[in-house]
Amino acid sequence: MISKIALLAAGDLVFSLPVHMIRQVLDAPRIFPLPQLNPCFLGVLLYHDQPVPVLNPGQIWSETKDRRGPWPLTVLLQVKQGDVGFPIDRISHIVDEDRGSWFEPDVRENGHGDRAFLFEGIRYPLLHVDFPLQPDTPKT
Repeated sequence: MISKIALLAAGDLVFSLPVHMIRQVLDAPRIFPLPQLNPCFLGVLLYHDQPVPVLNPGQIWSETKDRRGPWPLTVLLQVKQGDVGFPIDRISHIVDEDRGSWFEPDVRENGHGDRAFLFEGIRYPLLHVDFPLQPDTPKT
């Protein structure tokens, strides 16, 4: 079975995500800000009467740091820690994985890099949502 890749956009930024991670795409859900919330999050949304954290794209990409919304869509993702929302502007394409290729960065060159899906000459970085969801380690 061929995997499907979602190619998404937030403003001028594009990124990729395996479709199997997407639980649902929500049409402009209400996002409730919470006091003293970590800046990695915009707030929470309610999904089947359960609160779901919504990530702040500005904490992932500096190009969106000043944008607080409105976001027309929110992708509800299934990750190890549970569900999480990620606001987007649009879904550009959903493609079979074999219609593109994966770009694997050479981390030896600059010490870091992001895996990306290449489709029709455009590089779509793979969205990583796990890092803000990691629990803080207690300071000793």
